[in-house]
Amino acid sequence: MITTKTYTISYEKINKLSHLGKSLPPEIFNKSKYLKNLKDLFWRVTNLEEKYKVLVGIIRDGEVRADELIAIRESGGVKALDEELSKGKSGFFAIMYGSDGATIHFSNKKIDTALQDYISRFSELLETLKYLLADTRSDPLNKQDSFNKFIKHKKPQVALHFDFDYLTDFNKYLWNEQKHQSDISVTPLTYDSGGMHLPTIRAKGRFNKQDLKICIDESLDNTILLFQFIHDSVI
Repeated sequence: MITTKTYTISYEKINKLSHLGKSLPPEIFNKSKYLKNLKDLFWRVTNLEEKYKVLVGIIRDGEVRADELIAIRESGGVKALDEELSKGKSGFFAIMYGSDGATIHFSNKKIDTALQDYISRFSELLETLKYLLADTRSDPLNKQDSFNKFIKHKKPQVALHFDFDYLTDFNKYLWNEQKHQSDISVTPLTYDSGGMHLPTIRAKGRFNKQDLKICIDESLDNTILLFQFIHDSVI
């Protein structure tokens, strides 16, 4: 029985996050001490949604093209693959053979750029949400407080009711690393005897060598929980 691989993208999580972000009651903004502009939050939610769709689209397109190239090699051998690559339309920045002659690494710089955009938009959204957290939980927010400083250093009451470890780690190991030290990049798509392996993130802390798709899913999961927490705080 032949099974056909599918490359569908589920937008369920990003749609849920977008709905939660845009369904907060207007009165929390009207009464806010810190966040006066409803459009600012909506813009950042929409921007994250757009960057998410670009990133997962590039990952999907990379998988499709890599599988096409592997099929060429399996049907025509290395010579057929090299002839295809010589056309200069592989879709990848670089394609390298492993020392075993069978493993292939597909490098795609478009994923690096899209991931960096996603990280920036994600962390900017958190910087907006700190204002809602300060408002809904009546925690003082100093003018210079970042999201991480508000949660970690000030130890507000809000931190007693929600586990922020993932979100603060995201800022610490991805956003801060990218912003102040170096660009975050990913390893190539790799094909070997075990099949296709998705890119992993080059970073510090918990995200180093993490599967890119897992990172994206976990980031949305944790942000959805945060929005739900804010919703519950308003009720």
